Amino acid sequence: MKSQWKLELIGLLNKGLSLTAWSTYLRTLKSNGIAREELRLLLNECSNNTDQEAVNDHILELLDLVEGHCQAQYRVW
Repeated sequence: MKSQWKLELIGLLNKGLSLTAWSTYLRTLKSNGIAREELRLLLNECSNNTDQEAVNDHILELLDLVEGHCQAQYRVW
């Protein structure tokens, strides 16, 4: 399960999902037992492995959602 969500997340980074869609997706991961720290580490790893500005922008938005630096409606943890 865990390797599946990682591949899925990496694939979604290129799609430019809305914050609402990302928030919903992250809540699903959380409800399936994925820890905040796991997401944080994976997102940082993805950021270090890409030079695409658009992907890095999505990663930064996701890190904000993971850390709770967002509007309450998007907060996951």
